[in-house]
Amino acid sequence: MSRDTTLGLYGGGPALLLTGALVVLMVAAAAGGRPFPPREPLTLAELTAVGDRAGIIRTVRLGVNPNESSPVRAGLLGDRLDPTAPLEVAIIANQADALRLLMELGAIVHSGNYQRLWCLARQSRNADAMAAVEAASPDAPPAQCPEGG
Repeated sequence: MSRDTTLGLYGGGPALLLTGALVVLMVAAAAGGRPFPPREPLTLAELTAVGDRAGIIRTVRLGVNPNESSPVRAGLLGDRLDPTAPLEVAIIANQADALRLLMELGAIVHSGNYQRLWCLARQSRNADAMAAVEAASPDAPPAQCPEGG
């Protein structure tokens, strides 16, 4: 086999592989299969974790309560999967801009969550978050936080 023939055979290999892959995907789609799993939309807490301001605004305007906890998939905020309030996520993820945005959109700092939010901000050494939480609450900062806070 000549050198030119060998190069011709190998040069067409990638195109044949791509064509074969496309045929397999088209057959799977025609049979009702999904070659790729559907992508789940991000929850408000997840949008907060990644600092997606436009996504936060859009989600709240679509009716999602900014005070309601929602799950955070593993990898976005450590190993968390449990429902977490968006304000808490903003502090844990060091997203002070998202924290202020959530408050502008209706997330409330109140006597029931103030200590937890302030202690999370203190634990993460997030002065911007501490100031934002303090400004949003008429209560004085807690005298002490639980262990580690």
